[in-house]
Amino acid sequence: MKTVLVSSIKGGTGKSLISINLALLLRREGFNVGLLDADIDSSYFTEFTGIRERLDVTQDVIEPYEWRGLKVFSTSLLLGRERPVSVYGDSMRQLLIDARDRVAWGDLDYLVVDMPPGASDVFKTVIEIYARSLIGGVIVTIPFSKLATERLIKLYNYNSVPVVGVIENMAYVKCKCGNVMYVFGEPTAEEICKAYGVKFLGQIPLDVRITKSVSEGNPEMPEDLLGPVKEAVEVIKSMPEGKFFESFKYRLREYIKSQVDKLMVNLILSINKEFDIKSIKDTFGFKGGKPFLLIINDRRGQPITSVVLKLKEDKVVVVKRRVTPSWVIQMNIDTLASLVLGYKVINGRKVPFTVEDAWSLGELRVYGEGSIPMMLYVAKTLFNSAVMEDVRKKYGKFLEKLL
Repeated sequence: MKTVLVSSIKGGTGKSLISINLALLLRREGFNVGLLDADIDSSYFTEFTGIRERLDVTQDVIEPYEWRGLKVFSTSLLLGRERPVSVYGDSMRQLLIDARDRVAWGDLDYLVVDMPPGASDVFKTVIEIYARSLIGGVIVTIPFSKLATERLIKLYNYNSVPVVGVIENMAYVKCKCGNVMYVFGEPTAEEICKAYGVKFLGQIPLDVRITKSVSEGNPEMPEDLLGPVKEAVEVIKSMPEGKFFESFKYRLREYIKSQVDKLMVNLILSINKEFDIKSIKDTFGFKGGKPFLLIINDRRGQPITSVVLKLKEDKVVVVKRRVTPSWVIQMNIDTLASLVLGYKVINGRKVPFTVEDAWSLGELRVYGEGSIPMMLYVAKTLFNSAVMEDVRKKYGKFLEKLL
């Protein structure tokens, strides 16, 4: 099975409509296709199709809904189209895992995932749990969403997910007289695609035929508007499977653990040498020797090393007795390597990478009272100073191999 995402950071781009039509076109090509509606708290599938039935669920199996040759899972089919959904991230994660493991998808060729707007919990969870089958994603945008489109392309790149291409929806209105009006501003997607080396799949106009057919329970787009979606299908059919999963493969060795332990020791020694710890404590309120736990994980989320530290007098010291930390700092070994080196390798290119980047992408997690100012201080000082230069000299080659 090959998994394809359809996503947009902004809502209201027509992403769900394109997801449905992409799945239908793949089915028309003769493939066995599933449609996973991952927009858990704002599902449009039943609204677009007029379906009021519910999924058949037993203790162990969820039977997908059969619709026009597709196998479909959606919370609007699971809970009913009119029921509001407002759950925490861990519940969303479990639902998505159950959709993967408990839905009787059968032998699929393609699974099309209609992603929710945004790029946080569900976005990261879907990428993780479908890592073995994920081949790429289609980005849907509208003309005035230039910055949102650029951000999403960058997020795909940061997560090593190939971009199938970009569809610019609601790009223009064409009146009967032949004039074209750009109601949402001048188109921007083609220019963005050129700048980022991404395929531009084409434009879809605002068309009253789409609105009318959806209101009648038929989300299939008119044939003459399907060009960009057909182009996406052709790209998807040519994409190999397995490349994305290679970046998730990781075999932890004792050598790596020993090197990481040595790296942490050298970081602590360098901090004590270069920084006025007393000034840090007084400025940012880290008083009373409050301990913080630093955890370094491998790519599978398993700890490589963890150490409890605290600011004591004018030094950072290791706490050897068992204590409850006031803060927790957590990252994987790739993130640590990128922060020390100052760059991340994306598609073979070195891209500048900072603490702020790591935090905003969810690769650096900081918990505890006052954790944000502490994180920002570290960003301004520790990872932008002679400390890192000294550590790079000692561990640069080892860290480069990790990337």
